[in-house]
Amino acid sequence: MSLPILDAFVTGTDTGVGKTVVCARMAAQARARGLVPGVLKAVQTGEDDDAMWVASHVPGTVAATVYHYESPLAPALAARADDEPPVDIRAIVEAVVELRRHCDGVIVEGSGGLLEPLVDRLTFADLAVALELPVIIVCPPGRTALNHAALTVAAARAAGLAIAGLAICGASLQPNGSERAIRAALERIATVLEVIPHDPARSQRAQESPGSG
Repeated sequence: MSLPILDAFVTGTDTGVGKTVVCARMAAQARARGLVPGVLKAVQTGEDDDAMWVASHVPGTVAATVYHYESPLAPALAARADDEPPVDIRAIVEAVVELRRHCDGVIVEGSGGLLEPLVDRLTFADLAVALELPVIIVCPPGRTALNHAALTVAAARAAGLAIAGLAICGASLQPNGSERAIRAALERIATVLEVIPHDPARSQRAQESPGSG
């Protein structure tokens, strides 16, 4: 299996699990096929700029961020903490429509997990529904991924979302028996699209600029 090239909503089992790395990998695959990928960060919180990070690592990517809050919190909380206007899902949908005019397909990255509070009672699951995009769930290779991936898959299905599959990010180049067993267990939860090796540079960046991701 492999990651879909474009037109997907990338979420994670938590913050800092590698969603942006997966977006960059998808964008690179699109460029390798001569396509122009569009990467949209729906809501950025904290100091990072994930969409621009992808664009800087994958030349030819069209990148955009709709909302950016300074506080490294879930969007609904960050908007209140920063005394900024809350997220309007319609603005994100419109931004995706506009981005499509400049690229061959879009990759939309969420923040934190699928049920991260976006605004009021709405979560990123509601945004994915509004965008009508299949969901890629990014998870780490460790033991906690099993419970978190199962819960995220259950939440996606409850929302009526199509699940493209899982992306395991930060895997060992030479996995031991425990990690191989965890991968096999994740395969029983949902299709594993790709296993992405540990990226020390990205991990260091995440430690230096913690955010809601």
